[in-house]
Amino acid sequence: MTEQELSGNFADVMNAVEAGEVFRLTRNGREAAELRPLRPVRRPSAKELVARHRLLPRVDGTVMRREGDEFFGPGDGT
Repeated sequence: MTEQELSGNFADVMNAVEAGEVFRLTRNGREAAELRPLRPVRRPSAKELVARHRLLPRVDGTVMRREGDEFFGPGDGT
């Protein structure tokens, strides 16, 4: 499909892509790109996010502050 064909039929092409069709786009007679549907992205549920969060290590704020001060130097407390 050429650039002109794409621009002249954009809505139809997008409908076809949404239906699963793949198009190879050409420019000056040479293939330049491929237009294909995106893979569906599955978003984790709230329950899955909470379960992941529970696997994270505990953070001790006092230790974190001390390590930060050691690395960056003592701050002014703000």
